[in-house]
Amino acid sequence: MTQIFRVAVVGAWLLSGCGDRDDKWDASPGEARSVGLVGAAAVLDTPLNRVLVVTSPKRHAVRTHSFDVGKNVAVMATSADRDTLFVLSKGVQPRRNPDDELPSVTVIQAGPSPSLEHRFELTDPMQALAVDPQEEWLVAFKGDSTVTNPNEFVLLPLGDPGERQSVTIRSFGGIPEEVVFTDELSVPAGPPRRFLIVRTDRDIALVDLLELESEEVTVQTPSTNQGAKSRPAQVVFDPGSPASDDELGDPARIGVRLEGEPDVMLLELGEPADGSARDFKINFNIVNVGGVPSAIEFVHTDFGLRLAALVPAQSGAKLIDPATTALEAVDFPKPYSKLTRVEADGGAGELALLYSPDVPGIAFWALGRASGALSKSVEQNEIDLSVAAVRDVPGELRHLKILEGNQASRFFVLDLEQRQTFPMLTETQGFTVNVAPDGRRAWAFHHARTEFASVDLSDLHPTSLSVRMPVSAVHDIEREDGSRAALVLHGTDGALSQGTLGLTLFDAKAPDSADTRFFGGLLLEGL
Repeated sequence: MTQIFRVAVVGAWLLSGCGDRDDKWDASPGEARSVGLVGAAAVLDTPLNRVLVVTSPKRHAVRTHSFDVGKNVAVMATSADRDTLFVLSKGVQPRRNPDDELPSVTVIQAGPSPSLEHRFELTDPMQALAVDPQEEWLVAFKGDSTVTNPNEFVLLPLGDPGERQSVTIRSFGGIPEEVVFTDELSVPAGPPRRFLIVRTDRDIALVDLLELESEEVTVQTPSTNQGAKSRPAQVVFDPGSPASDDELGDPARIGVRLEGEPDVMLLELGEPADGSARDFKINFNIVNVGGVPSAIEFVHTDFGLRLAALVPAQSGAKLIDPATTALEAVDFPKPYSKLTRVEADGGAGELALLYSPDVPGIAFWALGRASGALSKSVEQNEIDLSVAAVRDVPGELRHLKILEGNQASRFFVLDLEQRQTFPMLTETQGFTVNVAPDGRRAWAFHHARTEFASVDLSDLHPTSLSVRMPVSAVHDIEREDGSRAALVLHGTDGALSQGTLGLTLFDAKAPDSADTRFFGGLLLEGL
């Protein structure tokens, strides 16, 4: 009722033609993107340069909170725990007047009572924003203006918003493509510290986050047979362990997979040279694994630490001993191209899940049983799905995983404890699956359909639901009264029509298509 009243008042005011109206009423409809958070859904209102944070105070009620985020939004991202929203904006470009808006990063705490935490102003527009999983740093990079320095990174400390630092890494002609935040890595002659690893199209640079004033360490990749520099495709790390009175400790290590090459780079943070100002030195080896690897990962076997390299062309993997670079081969029943460490396998060590978007089926790799017959450490599970993505389930049901394919007409729920997979069939291809932040439900919906479903992950019971408009997104959020709501959005994510953004509200724990409330004209909220 509230929404209808507001629309009627606005329409009457516009028809009266009295007075100067605000420019926001002349803004053309544009794309509205949404992001799910623990206690809210955030919707980008592009024409008005703001984010609407939608919460639910109680059953059948929603509340909107409007935050200005700057012009020309480039990135919307969330923290790992989905409690915080980060919005990177390019501002007014080109700036011609002193009051033209600068580029910025807006930080919004998006719980039941959302608040603007901070806004970092930047001097130049950036296109990319990296969010530290440990919520200590933000990094803005990939400049976007007339002349840019692609090797410049603006580091924004979330714990001290008054400070920031611009870092330019040394360049050997490379263009940065990705940044990786490490955990604390063991350093031989100093305290453990975190690094920002910059992956360019031809080298790897390590920025010391403990000593930002120090020069970064750059490691160039080997040349290909054609004489060009190899292109790094993936970076992984192992933190190592510091030495103690009775143990020598293990050095921190970094693995680098090279695009289209059979070589893998192994970097080690070793003892510094005499007289060096640094408290570590990079030692590196290049290991040929006999074929082009599709993925690498540090794993712990009963032999100790190994770098696993999956080689689909050989339907297997190579385990690299980082201390000696010795190789051991493991045969797979299929050419799996991806792996995810999923749990500790009791006292036997780590377990990895093997899958591929190109071949159906999955397999469990018991890394702790790697000694002896290596091929016997792999257990095949036949499912009628080529798995493109593995989604985690948080909370008490974290032993479950959601397996999704590309444009498939099914998805699977994987029970790691029982080694069982349960198919969930969909009426057509292209359903999206979201897992609720509390880990109790999964929501399956299609952008072109009005039918969708909730799956209770405790007993795998699906509840079929429907709404009157096609579903753009489903966000399962915590209500302010402690229960949960499902916000079913209509008209976001590229499907905004005539400025219409609607929302159908469900009780997430007991969804019922006959017990909902519709809210229309959400983009008129706060005007």
